Amino acid sequence: MAEDKRIRVSADASPLQELRQNAQALWNDFNKMESEFKNIAEQTVGVIQKQIDLLKERNALAGGMQGGLPNDTPTERRPTLIDPYTGRPLSGGGGAVAPGTSGRALNTQLTERQQTTLDKILSEVVRIADLMEKTQRDDTNGVLPTGSGGEPPQPPTPETPDVPTPGQGSGSGMFGKGFKMPTSMSGLMGMLPFGALIMGIGTILGQQAKYESAQYGAENEFQRRNNRGNHWLLNMLTFGISGAEAEKKEVGRNAATQNDRALGDYSALHRMSYRQALGSQFLDSFGDNVDYVTGGNTTYHDYKMATDPSYRQKQAEPKDPTKLDLSMLAFPRTQQDAEAWKDWEYGQKRQQLYKADKAGLVTDRDELPTWASRTLGLNMTDYLSQVTTLQKAGAYERNTSLHDVNQLLMAGKIRGLSEDDAASVLATTRFDRSGRTGANVVQAFDTNLQGLGKSDQYIASTLGEYLQSFNRMAENVLNRTGGINTAGIVRSMTSIQNATGMEGRQLERVQNSLMGNNISQDDVSQALLLRTAREVAGPDAQLSDLQAMIEQMPEKPELQQQFFERIQKMTGGGEMGRQVMKSIFPNLSMTDIIDLEKATGNDAQKIFRRGRSTGAEYSEAEARSMVGDIAASTAATQNRKNKDGYEGILGGKGSIAAVVKAIKDEGPIPVTIVAPAPGSAGSGSGQQGGFPALQLTDEQLQKLRESVAAGTKDGATKALNNLTISQE
Repeated sequence: MAEDKRIRVSADASPLQELRQNAQALWNDFNKMESEFKNIAEQTVGVIQKQIDLLKERNALAGGMQGGLPNDTPTERRPTLIDPYTGRPLSGGGGAVAPGTSGRALNTQLTERQQTTLDKILSEVVRIADLMEKTQRDDTNGVLPTGSGGEPPQPPTPETPDVPTPGQGSGSGMFGKGFKMPTSMSGLMGMLPFGALIMGIGTILGQQAKYESAQYGAENEFQRRNNRGNHWLLNMLTFGISGAEAEKKEVGRNAATQNDRALGDYSALHRMSYRQALGSQFLDSFGDNVDYVTGGNTTYHDYKMATDPSYRQKQAEPKDPTKLDLSMLAFPRTQQDAEAWKDWEYGQKRQQLYKADKAGLVTDRDELPTWASRTLGLNMTDYLSQVTTLQKAGAYERNTSLHDVNQLLMAGKIRGLSEDDAASVLATTRFDRSGRTGANVVQAFDTNLQGLGKSDQYIASTLGEYLQSFNRMAENVLNRTGGINTAGIVRSMTSIQNATGMEGRQLERVQNSLMGNNISQDDVSQALLLRTAREVAGPDAQLSDLQAMIEQMPEKPELQQQFFERIQKMTGGGEMGRQVMKSIFPNLSMTDIIDLEKATGNDAQKIFRRGRSTGAEYSEAEARSMVGDIAASTAATQNRKNKDGYEGILGGKGSIAAVVKAIKDEGPIPVTIVAPAPGSAGSGSGQQGGFPALQLTDEQLQKLRESVAAGTKDGATKALNNLTISQE
């Protein structure tokens, strides 16, 4: 028998009930708040009303006292009016009747004006109170305000009756003649003519004190010199022109001050004087167009050197170093000579302009573009600072030529290579003995990655990692030797990468093992390695020679290849070959060994003969395409500020040209010539820095010192000609 089934459905209404209670409580709060605000508004209106009543009563009393004598009686009866605000009787004239008085009219003008003003104040207060109440009620009910609202209009300010003040009319007051001490500048100016005189003297004294304070706070003589143009009197007489010129010169001085910091590091690195470093900076920045930039090679001395053989011969004669050379101050002695010089100068400037325009230097008159500003987006100061940092890291001139440094800077622009990565590579290749530079290493890894078909994003992201791996590999060699064969290390690293296609830590483990950094030290592995070294070195090699070769194994691809081939021949490959590889190269995982076999078939030729030690140079056009117009213009503008700043510091237009000309005439000054020790880094390279490696006897060195001490170019030239110099 089917039974009836009942289904009971229950629901928890407590959340809804709680919400209803909260809403009711909120509504009660709103109502309570509205009533409280209404009470406050009513109390405020009541207080204001009381104040108004008191004011009216006071005015009524004052008017009663001024209306006449106490015994006066009204001549006629007038109807009594009741004030709707105070409830007091008013006379027909509108004046309030004071308590206890006869109710006569108060017709004074002051009383009526104050009465009108107080009535307006009361009406406005009532209106503001109503508005506040309505606004609070609208906020409580959620009514949005309309755009017609606004601030209540301000009541007109009541006119102040003319009340006599001390010193006016009666002549009483300070000094008995109505003198009033001024309390503002306008009051002082109103005391003509003495007020204007006092104010003028004070202004002059204040401006002069301000100028002297600026002079005292100046950093140096050159800022004080620029501040003179901002002198208040000079600036006024020149209608602000001198001040504008002073500010312009100050901008140049600040730019030159910032550039001086970079010059200080550069001059310390190359042991140059300040002027030599400055001249080198302009010469390296503008190259053949430096005369156009600095206005050089246009003086009368330059004209005579270019056109008069007898003048050149006279200048080539030895000069007394104790006497001042005034040849640079030569000037034309005839009108014909002066005209010829001007024609030659005009031709020189036209030629300079043509070359500069061809080089892209003739742009905005407020800009001086350089190779660095167009290609790297760097001004002269930043460029010199980065060049100094890289050259200091690379140590040797052969490792840090300006061409190589520019290649590294372009790598930073094209590939995003950091300055730290570039400096670390240069610090490693300073120990090179194969003629490779830091720039060559960067180019080799970049070109190799391109050959593997890697994307530009991958190369830019991982180029620094490969350079760090190279640094660690070279450091392992330097821990046992005094120098490295950069070409051999880079060739083996890139060959293993090309053959295996590995990357990251796995590639670094395989490279370290196959290149000899992580070979087992057990007797069997070391005997096998020693026998392989004997085959490579030949039968005449001593045991010590073989041990030294093993220490240098990471930079010797031939030894690496033969050792790997011997292992394969000894084991025959297969499982035995894998186990032997694991035993000889303990840092390799079995996964590494299997992946190496799959990728290369353990073919030694394929593993060690597919590398490179150099790569393609970076393109200036590509680097230039990555520099925005804003960056290039900003750098060129800063160059102009540097140039103008130094001209103001060194003594005017053409002063930089004299510094550059001295560098051109004297040439680079060698600091120290030290031949590298045999077997050390730099030996066998044929050059030590930018100069040939020399073999000089003690007598020849003494002659060279005496010639340099004499301080004459001709004497040094003759002494060097008498030396027998042989280049290694």
